[in-house]
Amino acid sequence: MTTHLTARLTWHDTAWNGRLCANPDTNAACMEHEHVRALRRLDVEAPHAGCGLVDLKRVTGYLPPCQRDANAFGEDAYVICHQDPLDGRNLPSVEEDVPAFSVCPTPYRWMLESNFRDICEAENLLIPAPKNPSATWVQEDTRQRQLLERFWGKLEKNRSLVFFYCNRGNAVDDEANRLLVGVSRIAEVANPTYFGQSSAFPGRFPVWSRRVTHHYPREGVRIPYQEYLHRDLDVDGIVCRPPRDLSLPFSYVAEHLSDGQAVSALLAIMTTVERLEADRKAGRGVDGDWAGALAWLDGALDEVWSGRGAYPGIGAMLRALGCSQGIGYHATVLRQLERNGRDPWQHVKDLFEGRRQPEADYAHSLAEAILCWRKMPSRHKLIDLLVRFELTTDQIADILNEDTRKQRGILATNDAILENPYRLFEQDCGTKRSAPVSLEVIDQGMLPEGDAARFRTDPPLPPHDHRRVRATMVAVLQRAASAGDSLLPFPTLVQRAAGFFPESRRCAADAETIWSSEDRTFHEQILWFRDVPAPESWKRADANAAADGADDELAELREDLGAAKPTEGERPILRLAALKSVRRWELEIAQVIKKQVGALADLPAEGPDWRALLTVPEEEGGFGEPQTGREHAAIDEKIMALEVLYRNRLSVLTGGAGTGKTSVLRIFLRTLRALEGPRSTLLAAPTGKARVKLQTSTGRPAATIHQVLSDAGMLGPNYRILETPEKGKLSYNTVVIDESSMPSVELLAALFRAINTGAIARLIFVGDPCQLPPIGPGRPFIDMLRWLRQAHPGCVADLGTCMRTDGAGGMAVGLQLANGYRDESPPGDDMVISRVARSSTHGDLTLMTWNDHGSLLAKLDEAFAMLNITPGDAKSFDRSLGISEEEWKRSEAWQIISPTRIHPFGTGEINRVVQERYRGRELANANNANRWPRAMGDQGIVFHDKVMQRVNEPKWLPEGTEGMRFVANGEIGIVTAAWKKKPGEEKGQDKLHVNFSTQPKASYRYLKSEVEESLELAYALTVHKAQGSDFGGVIFVLPRKAQTLSRELLYTALTRYRGTLIVLAEKDTEVLERLRNPALSETARRSTCMFDLLLGDAGADVPLPPRYRPEGLVHRAEDGTPMRSKSEIIVYETLKGLGLQPLYEQRLCAPTDPDDFCLPDFTIIHGGRTWYWEHLGMLANQGYRDDWEAKEAWYARHGFRDRLLTSRDHPGGSFGAVYADEIRETARTRILGH
Repeated sequence: MTTHLTARLTWHDTAWNGRLCANPDTNAACMEHEHVRALRRLDVEAPHAGCGLVDLKRVTGYLPPCQRDANAFGEDAYVICHQDPLDGRNLPSVEEDVPAFSVCPTPYRWMLESNFRDICEAENLLIPAPKNPSATWVQEDTRQRQLLERFWGKLEKNRSLVFFYCNRGNAVDDEANRLLVGVSRIAEVANPTYFGQSSAFPGRFPVWSRRVTHHYPREGVRIPYQEYLHRDLDVDGIVCRPPRDLSLPFSYVAEHLSDGQAVSALLAIMTTVERLEADRKAGRGVDGDWAGALAWLDGALDEVWSGRGAYPGIGAMLRALGCSQGIGYHATVLRQLERNGRDPWQHVKDLFEGRRQPEADYAHSLAEAILCWRKMPSRHKLIDLLVRFELTTDQIADILNEDTRKQRGILATNDAILENPYRLFEQDCGTKRSAPVSLEVIDQGMLPEGDAARFRTDPPLPPHDHRRVRATMVAVLQRAASAGDSLLPFPTLVQRAAGFFPESRRCAADAETIWSSEDRTFHEQILWFRDVPAPESWKRADANAAADGADDELAELREDLGAAKPTEGERPILRLAALKSVRRWELEIAQVIKKQVGALADLPAEGPDWRALLTVPEEEGGFGEPQTGREHAAIDEKIMALEVLYRNRLSVLTGGAGTGKTSVLRIFLRTLRALEGPRSTLLAAPTGKARVKLQTSTGRPAATIHQVLSDAGMLGPNYRILETPEKGKLSYNTVVIDESSMPSVELLAALFRAINTGAIARLIFVGDPCQLPPIGPGRPFIDMLRWLRQAHPGCVADLGTCMRTDGAGGMAVGLQLANGYRDESPPGDDMVISRVARSSTHGDLTLMTWNDHGSLLAKLDEAFAMLNITPGDAKSFDRSLGISEEEWKRSEAWQIISPTRIHPFGTGEINRVVQERYRGRELANANNANRWPRAMGDQGIVFHDKVMQRVNEPKWLPEGTEGMRFVANGEIGIVTAAWKKKPGEEKGQDKLHVNFSTQPKASYRYLKSEVEESLELAYALTVHKAQGSDFGGVIFVLPRKAQTLSRELLYTALTRYRGTLIVLAEKDTEVLERLRNPALSETARRSTCMFDLLLGDAGADVPLPPRYRPEGLVHRAEDGTPMRSKSEIIVYETLKGLGLQPLYEQRLCAPTDPDDFCLPDFTIIHGGRTWYWEHLGMLANQGYRDDWEAKEAWYARHGFRDRLLTSRDHPGGSFGAVYADEIRETARTRILGH
């Protein structure tokens, strides 16, 4: 058994090459680390960017705070200085040489006093107890030395491997908490070094880190993230994360990794290196000897398989049975037996069954395990199985007990687990203290290699064993669900399953065997397979039908060349696959929706006088009498909306920002109560912040969906959603679900299981379908809305008139810009981009551009000035947030938002910069440990910081204090007090108090230990975290590229403001124009089948005859060109049928100004002339008509009027029908000259 090492690296933009970063001022990822934030000096680093650390120290005397790992893959050598890590001691520092390919990681978990007992038991250490058990860190020098000697002493040079990783502080993946960087073999672990002596603290105190040198590049591999980023390659394809059960070993900077865990980590790295080799061969990667790296990894894998042993779970099993020294007994006694060729588990069983006496040193500890074993004869076979897997003590203890097993979500019986151990992975949801069992752990035990397969009496498992195949497909579908897909085409599933493991352990599943053999019944226990005919709507119309039946010589040529002809009348059969649980969620939602559709009986023909209710004065809850055409239109559509909500058992209230959805809901609920009395009503929202907003705006109690599930008894350990309401279903007469675009199919289906849906008189969904889709599988709101528009349009209440105006009676300019990212946008939304590109500020919208990090910060200063914040002035900054006057509601007066947390333009860096500039005095005070509490949490939160609550949690308040005694995820507030623990108070902690904008009179207390989990800095938020909130002013930082960018993200960001919107766009308006493309939709990318089969990205994998094209939410022409509407598709196909080549949304600039432009629907070049075609959809709408008239005037003003052609919808259908004959006639007459 070999012990391996994990070593956390601080992100470095030139791959830890022993030099300063090439661009230290833009390395925001490294600032995730407290020591970097505290010690980095950009004034030194920026002028010496890229300088070798040897030269840097010689010239400046400075080394960066990442000095301990900056040479991980560097060839130079330099000297670093270790500083005393403990406050108050100030021991003299000590220097240490760092040769090439070396790091100095610190095992912080081993130095935490709270872990002391567990470590001693696991390692069989006899170390004196602490003098001060409440201390955070181990204090005594002798205890430090003994613990560190054991930690570092377990590593073997030329045998142990070192795995390098980054945590959240990486520039690659916004969602990755752990990112594998590479692996090598340890060449040397240096001898310990010691701090200097101090009379105040006598003793010999060791430096906690050790210098570790490794054999790279001769042995090892580094994943070239930096090279992919610099060359703008697809870095997402090479992201390598540790398996989900390896969170602990890849934590605390330095940790041990067992052979079994090393197998999992190596397999993950091998999979990535195989992709690197494939990218290189395809010309889309970077050069490197990836084949050689794979060969080395394969050899290392053989070693760790051998070291893993046949029974890696023995130690954890013994601890679960009561032997506190189980880990140590396994490592010392049993591993030696295994090396000598003896079966270690048989040895243990001989002890258990009295055929052998326990070793004297372990006899007392083993006695408890022996007694426990003898009390559970029915579980002996299960124990025999579990020791084959490298499970934790908590996992084994939970699995052995049927009650705790169920709490983890594992419903399989002992016999079922014995028959198929992969069920542990398939069903385990984990607990708060224990990660779910991973597929990799079970797969290693079921398909061991080398010496790990010794002592096995059962036949080897074939790589294509049906149990392994199913588990792998489950893993693939789980990943797909996390990415938003509720199902996949079966070919896609098989393809992804085949690539899940490295080639040497490939799960070579045969598609026909899975689909057609007797194994299908086994698979369908937890998977859903279906043969379905391709929907009729997928059949493409004859592309030449619009050309008056002209002969298609190209079609004849295709037939001559042998192209397949679809059989007339037959539809191709599609094969689909999903997790049965996810498929059930979709069907349950669809069933509720379909049953609920219909009109309410026994309502009077004459309903409430909605117009009178809407036009009462504002102080009475109405809007007042309409004065303008826009106000009249808004009142008219609200009357129609209220009537829809009133008369239907199921209704949807939808509309963009500023259209008055919440106001309509408030008036409706108030009127309904007056008419029908105080019937039970549920106002539900998906997040805590959305709940608070809903409750405040309606004046009625509201709940989060999770609160409803808790009330029904459907929340298990770790907030896991249970199948049935253990406390019984809840009954409501009226149910309103706000922010309906946010719940996933899992959450919405759970809500419907928690309530008695048969008792609902009115079920009302409220939301904006253009916002970000749910985190998790599906898009139930979008799919429901699409189905209702087609099958029951009378259930949908659309609000289209925006009452947030620009002062001149027109729609607010920022919202006009946002409309360009809706499916049906008005003409002229493209021209908003042009107007602000020319004049910077237009109405409530300002556009500024930046080129690099420095210019971004300068533009941020300009944006602050527009919000009456003097750059660098803490007083004006405090006034803007209400700090000066203690008006805590004003903490949401303005907000910076960004698409991402990472990168220099991400929220992490912006929060740091803003805090540094405007909380400088408070940060300085926090460094004075004698008077003030230290900054708290990873982000260093201090007095007067703006913060956001990260979790839903009840909080104590003194009796008589006004407040909810509950703080919701997403609430924003100000740190209004910070207290240092009292001198001599052993168990006390520093603490701070927060007043939230939604509960300004309540001051909630947070202990220092609670801050990291509960709070984060909130000067800047990601768009996802801002969803469901709005702010007085919004500064939106918009880069050209980010992992999370989509149409929905841009729309959501642009609609978060109430007063002022400032967009800080990188370089120019290119990203604003590009994201208008319907194909760049996150919602449309998903594949779902709640009412209809809609395939997103996965549709490309479906084998179909030429006449068929998969249908999704994106409207596509026959050649695949994405467009906004079906009407545009008809125009496009008709023009193509005439032999023209229309180009979609190409920029047309004014002759004298390239920044004055519009985006015609189609640009057509024919016969040396260029024509511009606009399709007009909703001319009956006053706002739409006004926008078109303005755009038409632009064409005329710049001399394009004579080349402008139009088509329009005609009455009929949801948006009218386009008459292809009229399009054809116009094109023939004007363009073709017929």
